[in-house]
Amino acid sequence: MKRARILGVGDKNGTAAAEVMDIREIEPGSMNPLMVPSILELVLLSLPLQPLKDCKAVCSLWHQEVDRIMKRLKTIKMIKDDYLEVDKVLGGAKYSSNILSQLHCKECCTSNDKFEKLLIFKGTFLNQLTLERCHLNVNSFMYMVLTDGFPYLSILTLRQNEYVDIKGRKTIFIPKDGEEELKFKSLKVLEIDERGTETQTSLHAIAEMCPSLQKLTHSNCPIPARNRNSSVNLSCLNFLQLAPIDGRKMEFQYFDTLVDLKLKRLKTLFLYGMTPGGKKRTNSLHKFLKSVSSSVVSLHLGQKILYNPEYQSNAPSPFPISMNNLKRISIGPGFIHSLKFLDKLPCVTSFTCTRQDSKDWETIVNKGVPKSTTIVGSLDLGTITAGPLLKIAGAFPSLCRLELNVSRIQNHDELFRTICGGFSQLQILNIYDISNQNILTDTGVTGIASLELEALKNSTGTKGKPKREFSYIGDLKCLIDLRLQYICGNLTDLSVFYGIQELPSIFALDLSKSLVSDSALTVLSSSATNLSVLYLRDCKNITSKAIKQFIAKRPNVQVRL
Repeated sequence: MKRARILGVGDKNGTAAAEVMDIREIEPGSMNPLMVPSILELVLLSLPLQPLKDCKAVCSLWHQEVDRIMKRLKTIKMIKDDYLEVDKVLGGAKYSSNILSQLHCKECCTSNDKFEKLLIFKGTFLNQLTLERCHLNVNSFMYMVLTDGFPYLSILTLRQNEYVDIKGRKTIFIPKDGEEELKFKSLKVLEIDERGTETQTSLHAIAEMCPSLQKLTHSNCPIPARNRNSSVNLSCLNFLQLAPIDGRKMEFQYFDTLVDLKLKRLKTLFLYGMTPGGKKRTNSLHKFLKSVSSSVVSLHLGQKILYNPEYQSNAPSPFPISMNNLKRISIGPGFIHSLKFLDKLPCVTSFTCTRQDSKDWETIVNKGVPKSTTIVGSLDLGTITAGPLLKIAGAFPSLCRLELNVSRIQNHDELFRTICGGFSQLQILNIYDISNQNILTDTGVTGIASLELEALKNSTGTKGKPKREFSYIGDLKCLIDLRLQYICGNLTDLSVFYGIQELPSIFALDLSKSLVSDSALTVLSSSATNLSVLYLRDCKNITSKAIKQFIAKRPNVQVRL
């Protein structure tokens, strides 16, 4: 019996780690997907060059497919010393027609002569270049890139590289004397990650060298110095993701600089390292947000710093700000004192504020909620109790998506009843509890009192109509996606019999770690006619026989164990 040795597939480092596949392991009548040319091509294209060449030894089909791919190779992934293989592939007469469009280098020495020749002779039409943890010679790199060596380069990614011959400069984005006119004229997308390096690329340096930049991601941005040169700007930028240097707080200098750069076309804004407090910092942030208020569509003010709730409650807020085009907003705790600021955002459809202390929401909601709006369709509120959530429900009557973290909430049933009674248009409900307390019970899901449920335990179906004392899951007639992550460990078949099976449109259902049994699965196979995805991970009361019977009856449902 023949064996095929697959080299490099699935190896994270791209090295030729081997895995042996025996064709006897393939079930009779089935086809190995790696022998389907269209699927095989996708797998091979994801491999670095050396493992890709090794795959030619598997079989004749793989040999032909690898040879065909290498003849028209436009994207190359190099790791360490693979540039020697790249030179053989692209430098030989057999593959002389190749035009390199994308090059990804990891842990390479880019000052090697053969590497530079490769880029000069084969990189004329290079569109995307990624250098990650490479040994980069600044002079040779800048010469190749800036002297029209790559006239079509539009995407450049630099991650944690070691720069040599930098001669006192803190960044490669400052030209040497006599080269002030050299710029990245065609560059549209730039990603910089200088964590763990000695280089510091400022926003002004980027603006000066990349006049046509449209997307910028800077993961370690140094505190900028104020530059009064009005001709330096990033007026073409429509996407900005910024994090301050060494995980520090984002100070007022960042916001003042962003105002100077005239981001008139900015659509998407991610600011990390944000922390509330400081009048000068808050005023600068307010001024910057106001300067882009007419263009920004998506706003994220992230925070990775532990906070003091007492300090936050007294911290100034940059809101309210009128932003008529804003559709998505995600802000960290402490930046808002009242939900009334949403009245200034008439087009917002998605709001995220994942607070970790439910008392914060009580304080915020007591200061006011926005006017009733039918625009907002998605809320992610973090940790919140039933009282504040009930007040919020009145302001968002058309909400279709709700996500909550109930890790610190003691009464899951009360919160669940509030959701069922307050959000009648809800389509997607995701409730999770990272502490795995499993406090939600059958009473919360079904709306039936515990004594009544005890009397129904011996029932095997839904004979008769039980007396419901509270709102229940069946009130959410529009619900299509229900995820109860780590909170349904106490739910039994009763939740299915007298609640979940009454959801007419349910499409995806997660009952992982619950106590439901084969009987519940039998009911779902007949009642949930629109069900397509069913999660049953760690459901110890469900047998493999019942799962097979369910799949036989509902073959179009994906059962994920």
